[in-house]
Amino acid sequence: MRYFTTLLFLLSCFILSGSNYHGELFSFVQPDGSEVDVRLYGSEYYIRAEGLDGYTLVRDTESGWICYARLSDDSRSLVSTKIKYTGTQAKATTLRVDPGVPRHLDISADAVHEIMDQNANRLFGAKDLKAVQDGYSAQSRADEVLEGNLKGLCIVIDFSDEVGTLGLQEYIDLCNGLNYTKYGNNGSLRQYYADISGGLLDYENVVYGIFRAPKTFKQYDDMPYAQGAREILGLALKWIDDQGFDFSSLSINSDGTIQAINMMYTGNPPDWAQGMWFHQGYYGEFAADGVRSGRYNTSPANAPLTIGTIVHENGHMIGKWPDTYKYSNNTGPDGIGAFDVMCATGPSNNPVLPNPYFIDRVGWGHNTDVTGWNTRLRDTANIYSSYTYNNPNNPREFFIFQSRLKTGRSAGIPDEGLTVWHIDRNGDNQTTHHEVYLVHQNNDVENHSGACFRNGRLEQYNYDSQPNSDWYDGNPSGLRLWDFSDKGAIMTYHIGNGPSLGLAYVDYENDSNGDGYLSAGESFDIRIDVTNFEAGLSTDSKVTCTPAGPHADLVTILNPSVEPGEIGPGEGKEIVFNVQLDASLEDFSVLIFRFDVEENGRTDFLEKELIAGRIYFMDSVRVDDCGFTFMDPSGFDSYANNVDLVQTFYAADPSKKLFVQWVEFELEGGAGCQNDYLRVFNGPDISSPLIKKLCGSALPSDILSENEEGALTFRFHSGQNNTFPGWQAKITCVEASSASGISEKIGLSVFPNPAGGTATFYFGRQADYEVQLYDMLGQVMANIPVINDDRARFDTSRLTPGMYLVRVRAGSAMATGKLIVE
Repeated sequence: MRYFTTLLFLLSCFILSGSNYHGELFSFVQPDGSEVDVRLYGSEYYIRAEGLDGYTLVRDTESGWICYARLSDDSRSLVSTKIKYTGTQAKATTLRVDPGVPRHLDISADAVHEIMDQNANRLFGAKDLKAVQDGYSAQSRADEVLEGNLKGLCIVIDFSDEVGTLGLQEYIDLCNGLNYTKYGNNGSLRQYYADISGGLLDYENVVYGIFRAPKTFKQYDDMPYAQGAREILGLALKWIDDQGFDFSSLSINSDGTIQAINMMYTGNPPDWAQGMWFHQGYYGEFAADGVRSGRYNTSPANAPLTIGTIVHENGHMIGKWPDTYKYSNNTGPDGIGAFDVMCATGPSNNPVLPNPYFIDRVGWGHNTDVTGWNTRLRDTANIYSSYTYNNPNNPREFFIFQSRLKTGRSAGIPDEGLTVWHIDRNGDNQTTHHEVYLVHQNNDVENHSGACFRNGRLEQYNYDSQPNSDWYDGNPSGLRLWDFSDKGAIMTYHIGNGPSLGLAYVDYENDSNGDGYLSAGESFDIRIDVTNFEAGLSTDSKVTCTPAGPHADLVTILNPSVEPGEIGPGEGKEIVFNVQLDASLEDFSVLIFRFDVEENGRTDFLEKELIAGRIYFMDSVRVDDCGFTFMDPSGFDSYANNVDLVQTFYAADPSKKLFVQWVEFELEGGAGCQNDYLRVFNGPDISSPLIKKLCGSALPSDILSENEEGALTFRFHSGQNNTFPGWQAKITCVEASSASGISEKIGLSVFPNPAGGTATFYFGRQADYEVQLYDMLGQVMANIPVINDDRARFDTSRLTPGMYLVRVRAGSAMATGKLIVE
């Protein structure tokens, strides 16, 4: 009989689960009550434990102590050395032990596979582990949209020796809550699947409990792996049936089994992958109301409750998605990590997204086939849209491209930029021929922090790069990706052989009043350079200019199409577009122009933002003015490294105060703003009182000058590494007597963003508002009146995925923001 101890949880970002383990840290209790820190590796089918010093560990069956392990003579099992393990993070001296064996010991590959097959039989009744994996393929939801209302069953169990301390409502909230944030969770199980489905799926669990198991937890844990859990499940299902519950009201698979049974229980297994260790399995011995039990998962019912495990396990049950992590290392590393919730969930209270192939497989994605394209692609991060490049000789093999940022449901991913996925529906992630494979631009599938493509990394991905873009059979795919932009909310990159012509913004000139700024009612010229990248003469190209954004209806392009004529190889030609601004255009309005060039079916595009009114880019010149836009030294481009500038602004009218409202802000972050920062001083120089030291990406609060001179001084510093977009601020002058009322502005924020389903606009205070939503071509997509409220809700399901601009008015106050629809 195994010695029973209590298992504790040390790291808030991980919980015990029936999922995979990559060296996550857990704390176990030894027979004398002392705690030791242990790392776990493997899956629910086979788990190996290591100490902090890298030596393999086992629980000694005679003494109950966790001890250092040695290999048996036949290398098919781990045997206790009887040397007790006492390692803890808090005390390094506990690791000064030499057990006389090599580090990272593991049993033979054959023995690992034998144990995994045995546990697959225990958990699923399957012949072996391969049969479990094949079962996912047989039940695949490919080409079937998973939508509508789906209902699962959640059962909560406790024991006389492990009494539950949480009320039933805690589990109802965990499963079904619409704004669940307890224990740091980003929503509930229901909210996660609503988010990643773009609102297509409403997955709700009937929560039953709390059922008191008739035996003690220790008695169940002494049974063979999963036998105790299955015995409890049978009793709990009968208990629910005796209360008159109609099991046919749950969502049912085509084979008549209940789609999802979630069982949560108290108690902490003392040994990994044995006894009551948390797992997923199959139990088919219960039937009622014309349906029967089937797949189930188990997870901890102790605080802190987190959604990571049940999100992953329900991916199996309702998405029919297989694991993408490796059950053993015989076929190499999984090569995906926390880029896919079916490989590693990431933070347990904010699990990451599934890979885009799985999203598409259940009909939640928006996919564009770009096979054979020669153009630049525009990719909005974290929306459930992607591009696909197909194998013409094998319709089951293709590449998927998707941009990712560490925000929202992707906050826990290891890297940012463009992810490139190689998919083969005939593949298997437990072999070297994967079904789902994440291409790593650093060519190191074990280093996920360098997986994404972006500016400054691998210049291009093609047949000759490392890694290369070949198909699995070794033939070249013809895929070429290159000219990657920086990571960001929107990335751009080229696909194909590249456009024959490229565009570059030069400048604008000839504004009507000659002051160099763009004003209402003015006309001006935009100069664009067109360059021929080809070896031959360019003779038949066309460039078009289209206004975009919320002010597109106030901009007229007098010559919207220009044919450059002949351009020699490697040469450029400047073309001019004539623009007329409407008399009603307001200062501070952002004007967006899109330029498209096409020749022989090969295209490219360029987007440029301009701002109406006076603009000052940060330099060291004193400015006396009111009503202008203030930007970082590089304007619309990312600022440079090693910059140090100080600039002072005064109100043009000495009786007034300067008032700063931030429109955009993104500097390198870091504790104490040690790298890049913008300091704002309340006065005419840097010896004046410091108002704020700004960095990071949070939009700063408004700033008002409160000194006799009415001046504000800005000091900008950028370090030696990393550049960011910088800032854009609106600076006006206000009467000193009205300064106390300045804070009553519109504090627009959007959540969730990206949004799939419902987005909520928050304004900071109750008032009457007019909200307008624009697409990037300036078309009004929605008008939302708000009467005496501090927020507005909007259903995004009617919108095409992409970026939209939000404009909010309340009297003379106005705020703008961006909404990304998934």
